[in-house]
Amino acid sequence: MTQTGAVRKTTGRSYQSYSDLMKTLHAAYGANAIAEWSHHIKQTTADAAAEVMQVGTTAGTEGVIGSTEITLKCSITNGDDADYTGKLVVIRYKDVHGAQKSATCTLTATMHTTAVAFVPSVTDFYCWDTDNYTAAQCLYCNLAIKGGDTLIVHTSGDEAAIWGTISAAATVALDAQLIGVGTIYGYTESDQADETFVVTITYLTPWGELKGASYTIPAAGTTVTRLTETSSSLLIQDFYRIRTMVSSAAAIDEISLTDSTGTAAVYATITIGNLESVHSRFMALGAAYGESYFGELIATFPSIAATATITVTRHAKGDAYPRTTSFDLFVAQSLGDKYLYPIQLEPLSEVVITIEDDNVAHADANIIFRAVEHEV
Repeated sequence: MTQTGAVRKTTGRSYQSYSDLMKTLHAAYGANAIAEWSHHIKQTTADAAAEVMQVGTTAGTEGVIGSTEITLKCSITNGDDADYTGKLVVIRYKDVHGAQKSATCTLTATMHTTAVAFVPSVTDFYCWDTDNYTAAQCLYCNLAIKGGDTLIVHTSGDEAAIWGTISAAATVALDAQLIGVGTIYGYTESDQADETFVVTITYLTPWGELKGASYTIPAAGTTVTRLTETSSSLLIQDFYRIRTMVSSAAAIDEISLTDSTGTAAVYATITIGNLESVHSRFMALGAAYGESYFGELIATFPSIAATATITVTRHAKGDAYPRTTSFDLFVAQSLGDKYLYPIQLEPLSEVVITIEDDNVAHADANIIFRAVEHEV
């Protein structure tokens, strides 16, 4: 049997509507301390239960990075050498929770033949700790790597999956030689006259910190380009979820935020003729960075012959698990905040909205979703 409803007990809430929520937060923190995130989502194609992210002329599913942590080892790529015996490699990194970690690796004469583990064992790598250290401090060796050799930090059992590199004659890594699970790239569908366009994003790390980054589209836009974090000017490695993606000029061809292939995983897309991406997923801040609230959702469906089903998944703070609610919209019907009361979201949880428009061409489903935050 399919469950079609749920019961939830709420106590101590001082707001019953979106306007009540805003008044409550303004009174508690001041109007200037409250940010409103408004998403206008218009699905213009016939799709079944699509999580909206426009890709070309169709609505697609926003790619997401999992809470993946990597087990690391260290190797030399060229050949075994006794000169490496007893030398040390030091790494500084973060796990998926944002905790700062460090480890060392004692090199051996057979580093090419047999990869060496770190101490303590590194099983929880997410990204290098460039928030607190330079690239050179995140990965360094107390012996210059010998000519023809390269020192690599890689996934255990897979020397092709490289996360950090020290080149021959160097003792430290460069910023561009450090890769994280959250390393992302800008990519355009074809090379166009857009090489001066600046693409700016806001994003969340897996531990719920809101950050900004950008890149300038190169002449060869189909060559993937890494983004630079706004505050540090270092290449980002800690991306987890997108908030906004904006271009300084209307896209001539699709501009996407992707993995290193440019196509296998797409995290946001600015479609042709537009300035910003559209998506219907919203991740809450981590508890250390503030409070996030589901504010309101307004939906309309102007078809005279069909039904649109809007499905919303949200996780109220303190609940053991997220809850999913579906509404059917008919002609001339609107879904407003009288159906979904505002709630404070569980830190790091995600609101996901999908639209099923009954496969009726040109029956444009419109959604306005608002979230509210107090950053600390």
